[in-house]
This record gives sequence, C-alpha cells and structure tokens, in this order.
Amino acid sequence: MKSVVGILLALSVPLVAGPENTSLKLWVQLVHATQAAAVQPANWKPIGADLNKRLTDVFRWRDYYEVARQEISVEPGKITKASLSKDREVVVTFKSPTELVVRLYRHGEMVRKAERGVNQKMTIMGGDANEREAWFVIVRPDKPQLQ
Repeated sequence: MKSVVGILLALSVPLVAGPENTSLKLWVQLVHATQAAAVQPANWKPIGADLNKRLTDVFRWRDYYEVARQEISVEPGKITKASLSKDREVVVTFKSPTELVVRLYRHGEMVRKAERGVNQKMTIMGGDANEREAWFVIVRPDKPQLQ
C-alpha cells in the first residue's frame, strides 16, 4: 500500500510543480519620454540608469519618467490586466508554458501586441509619439529601479 501511495505521489509532483501550473510575477511600467525641458508632474520619477541607457541607446528622446508601475501575477488560463492610466491598459496571458502574449490598449483599443518568452529580461512596447514626446510600456520580471 505504501508503495502505491509513493508511486502516485511521484507521478503527481510533475503535474503540480510544472511551469504550466505556476504563476509568474511581472512588473509593468508606463514611461513618458521627452526632449522638452518642461517641468514634469511631481509624481513622475526619472527611471533607473540601466533602463535609461537601454532606451536612450535606441530612441531619440533624452528624458524618461516613470508615470505608473504595477506588479502583476500572470496565471495559466487566466487574463491579467494592469490599468496604468485612465486610457492605457496592458493585458498579459500565457500562450504556452514558456510564452506570454502582451497586449497594449489605448482608449480600449489594442495598439500593440508582442509575444515574449517567460525568461525574457524585458519587453518594451512603444505607444503613441510625436516630435516632443512618446509613451512606452515595459514588462519585466525584476522590480524597476528609479534614479
């Protein structure tokens, strides 16, 4: 009898502990980029040095500010939403045990969609932009740092 229980427990462990049954913690940031020397709202904080370097190496804007941040838990078979502002929302779902789908919405309409591996360091999605400013959404597993 003990051996039957042991075999059943051994067989059930991979099902319970497998990646398809675990939640994934992610951080979602809404970042405002600008070239202007205008004063930003007090609750907007300059982003951390590593992310700032990563963005300034690729994009033309000089200053980047975190406008909103949210920690989310993504679970298989469920839709996870992060409302970052009154008009910007991110939806994250599992596509497979190793892949996620990230959708960026503005005013209720999807404007960007990206697929990322669960082990990917960071997903950067651009929102709307003009000559003076742009908006980005960053999805990452590590807690963002500020300057």
